[in-house]
Amino acid sequence: MTNRVVILAGGDGLRLRPLTCTKPKAMLPVCGRPIIAYGLDVLRRNGYKSVFIAADRLSKAVTDYLDDSPDADFIISSTPAGTCRPIADAAEASGMSDEDDITIVYGDLLFETDLSAALAFHRKSLADITVVTYPTDKPSGCTLVSVRDSFVVNVIPDPARESCVSELATAGIFILSGSAAKKVGDYDDLLTEFIPDMIRNGGKVLNFTADGIFIDVNEADDLFTASNAVLEGLIPAPEERIIRNAERFPELKLTPPVYIAGSADIAPGAEIGRGTVIGENVTVCRGAKLNGAMIMDGAFIGERATVNNAVIGTGARLLSGAAVFEGASVGDSAVIAEQAVVQCGVRIWNGRRLDSYACAGQDIKYGFLTPARIGEDGICGETGSVITPQTAAVIGSSLASLGGKIGIGWKDNPASKSLALAIASGVTAAGAEAWLFGSCTAPALEYCTARSRLSAGCRADAGVTAKISFCSGDGLPLSRSEEKIIEGGLNRGEYRRAGFMHFGQLRNTEAITGLYKNMLEDTAPRSLTGIKAVLNTSGGTVTDMCGNIIKKISSKNGSPIVFHIGSDGTGASAYTEETGYVFEEKLILICCADRFANGLDVSLPFDFPRAADRLAEKYGRKVLRYSGCPSDSGDREARRLAAKTPFVRDGAALALTVLKVLESRRISLAEALAELPEMAVATRFVAVDKRPVKLLRKICTEEQQASGDGIVLNDKRGRVMIRPVKTEKGVMMKVESFSMEAASELCDFYQDKLKQLEMRGKA
Repeated sequence: MTNRVVILAGGDGLRLRPLTCTKPKAMLPVCGRPIIAYGLDVLRRNGYKSVFIAADRLSKAVTDYLDDSPDADFIISSTPAGTCRPIADAAEASGMSDEDDITIVYGDLLFETDLSAALAFHRKSLADITVVTYPTDKPSGCTLVSVRDSFVVNVIPDPARESCVSELATAGIFILSGSAAKKVGDYDDLLTEFIPDMIRNGGKVLNFTADGIFIDVNEADDLFTASNAVLEGLIPAPEERIIRNAERFPELKLTPPVYIAGSADIAPGAEIGRGTVIGENVTVCRGAKLNGAMIMDGAFIGERATVNNAVIGTGARLLSGAAVFEGASVGDSAVIAEQAVVQCGVRIWNGRRLDSYACAGQDIKYGFLTPARIGEDGICGETGSVITPQTAAVIGSSLASLGGKIGIGWKDNPASKSLALAIASGVTAAGAEAWLFGSCTAPALEYCTARSRLSAGCRADAGVTAKISFCSGDGLPLSRSEEKIIEGGLNRGEYRRAGFMHFGQLRNTEAITGLYKNMLEDTAPRSLTGIKAVLNTSGGTVTDMCGNIIKKISSKNGSPIVFHIGSDGTGASAYTEETGYVFEEKLILICCADRFANGLDVSLPFDFPRAADRLAEKYGRKVLRYSGCPSDSGDREARRLAAKTPFVRDGAALALTVLKVLESRRISLAEALAELPEMAVATRFVAVDKRPVKLLRKICTEEQQASGDGIVLNDKRGRVMIRPVKTEKGVMMKVESFSMEAASELCDFYQDKLKQLEMRGKA
């Protein structure tokens, strides 16, 4: 009687991804050999001569490995066919009779047992099916069987803890009679469909409890258990690469047993801890620390990198100082850049990249993860995937590190409010107070944060993408030191934590936004004479706060001025038939001229056009400048003065201030513009691949320049400001000239210059 066996080597291995994205579970390496190789060893020692291997989605990996095996035949399915169809195909291909039998072994099973005893039991008892089991003290997560007088009476897949009434777990080995094998093709799954149906229909399904080792590899932890079993000698394996004596490698800090492939290159001084497995062509640099790690073929472990009880896939790279912690998996060809961290249990999919200093706290399946940075618009990303409630809570806890009171507002929609409340939960969990301003514009949040003397403020604006913007306690942009605190919390978990007795409070402070509305009403003229003002905005909150004021003061029969204000309340432009479109800079200059005429100075952002300085000289006043992200307190006086000029940052305040100037002086918008210096401003973003700072340094060596937020180039055709954007993906160029045509030409010229320098650097 021929001993036939079918090894089921298909399946998707979802719980082991990304390691099983390109190879089936049966082909995952354990101490240099795939799991299926150990199974074949056991089968051969037990006298099995005819082996059918069933594979599907990733069959080539199996067939390539076993191509030279004389006793292996393959049953390949182009689509997943369950566990029953391959058994029926193997029975038919081998010409089984009813008196014959066939053994089924799961390909992801690492085991060592006496199968001949199980086969003898099956034949002697004339069973239809024999289920090989083993006693376990950890039944939850296994498939259990209930047994009465050697008969299997029930199969319990993955039972709840309270349902673990049996200690017998299926080993992943089954023996079927020829008559049973002919019936199996009508079912999909052997264990959960065919065997229970045989029990219900009176089939003779018996239990054989075996001695030995059984490790069903379903998760990353099972791989470590399997490797340890081989290293400890519980599973027979070739001994030549298993290191049981540290004296063989005196240049390493080695704690045996470990497995090191012959072609691995390990630098002196590396630390190799107990249970570590290092595959073929692996490079381990000096100072690296591997503790119970599984490093697959071709991987690179950089200097001072750390891997603790984690799996590093084929061809993956850990650069200098990177760290991967317990239970994590780094997929094939993935890159963990310098000083990046993969936290416990996180999976990095094949080919993904974790940028320098980034910290992966959740799986990276799509794209790549860069360190969270506060950009020009705050922290932005896709709602629900990049910006999640979890992310928002960490942002809140990080904000609490800036001080004890944080103002929080949101755009008027459910997603924005949900993220804002998540931020608030993070603030209170860190022991600070969260002041909820409710639905409000960005300028309203900034104004209320400053008036309430809070430590900082933030606002959530979520649609398909989410934006979480911030302001300092003075209502102006955050300083660099404040940004670094928030980024440190997001990227490295460096944020405040509080015990349950010291959580902060949520304060409903929506009434405070009334102060902002009062400010707008005080800014507006009592009424307009001969001016019909109209507000155009997509922001409902802007309409509620500013639109109603404009509607109340506007003259019904006057000359129309249409103001366009962004949905978040920032930025404003105006349009009349006489002037055409008038952009924000000129509207701000109208307001500045009025302050200068009244003997007052003005504080403006560093990159605001220098036409304001020429205008200030005309009235004997001065312009102070504040940085968009100060690295020191050098602009403290300018920031203090900026609180008195909300029209610079607030679209609603700008529109109302312009109307007040026109009404008080009884002039038209065209007449106000005629008093301003000639000026045209062009703004352009230029994407660059190289670090922008390097390109700007090259320009600085060739051109006369002044320092500040970026560089300032005084060209004879105008003034050019260039600064890197915070994401370092390009530069923002702002050109001031006497005409829009000249400003655009200057933009073109310096954009070409930057690209030439970039290409020269690549060459």
